[in-house]
Amino acid sequence: MKRRVLLGAVTSLALLAAQGAWAQGGARKLRPRDDSARDPALRRVIAAIRAACKAKSTELLAPHLAEDVKESFGGDGSPAAFLAAFKKKPALWDELDTAFRLGGSFIGPSFAAPYVYSAFPENLEGDRYLVTLGDNVPVHETPRDTGIVAARLSYDIVRRATAELGVKVPPDWIRIRPPIGVPGYVRRQHLRSPIDYRAVLDKDKDRWVLTAFVAGD
Repeated sequence: MKRRVLLGAVTSLALLAAQGAWAQGGARKLRPRDDSARDPALRRVIAAIRAACKAKSTELLAPHLAEDVKESFGGDGSPAAFLAAFKKKPALWDELDTAFRLGGSFIGPSFAAPYVYSAFPENLEGDRYLVTLGDNVPVHETPRDTGIVAARLSYDIVRRATAELGVKVPPDWIRIRPPIGVPGYVRRQHLRSPIDYRAVLDKDKDRWVLTAFVAGD
């Protein structure tokens, strides 16, 4: 997954190579990380943004936005449009808080969160793979908690699996193909895509500001 701070696409050759390695059963892990402690000023800004999220306060968030902050792909971006999006869709507060709560890492001079985006392997296509969040996440044979547990995963990168003919899958379950074994079902809350919402912070002179908070490819 090639990154330019906002997610880009991999080449067909790299994707085929990654899929070939997957077919041979090579498990990949993506464990949590948070490199923000390397810069105390960055750490303070993240704490302030998370406080704004908990208070759902545009007034507290506004000082930490870049002049061209983006909340979608396309357009020039502006603090006014960014804050308007949060007023229109209050769920964005939790999304932004979660991105930083999961931790992140540096991509060049930028800091991006969550780590599921910033540290995701560049040779895997973001819309085809997911990361399991947590230890011993159960993979069920059927999309229900009472289903037989076929496997358990710990911070594994897994592929999305095609729909199973005749099986109605509730919206809070996703069918996945683990690195080893047959496809199964995992609760959505235990999975995250690298192209889910992610936040990017950059330094503007001597201060860190939020430059993007987007989802999608």
